[in-house]
Amino acid sequence: MSSKELRIHGFLDPPLLRAIHLLFPLATIVTGDDHMPQEHGHLLARWGLTVAVIDPQRTWPYTQEQWKQDVLHRWAHKMQEQKRGTAFRYSVQAGGRPWVKPRNL
Repeated sequence: MSSKELRIHGFLDPPLLRAIHLLFPLATIVTGDDHMPQEHGHLLARWGLTVAVIDPQRTWPYTQEQWKQDVLHRWAHKMQEQKRGTAFRYSVQAGGRPWVKPRNL
């Protein structure tokens, strides 16, 4: 379900994460925010939330939206099976690897 469908679109991250925890504690949060696991790691750990980050480093000839859609389409099943409380980064080529801090922080 999208944040729009849940009527939590536009929430700042802390209230958004809390709402997801309360409504769907076993959900996997799929996000394009590569900094979420670092910026909100304490909340993710506190609530045992699972995060699947779409790698922002897209390859040619994808547009940003095509990239996000293709990554999600290819790996949705792996994201759903991801161990609770973990953060993984997904790209077209890689079906999920543990999230690590981006170099540009």
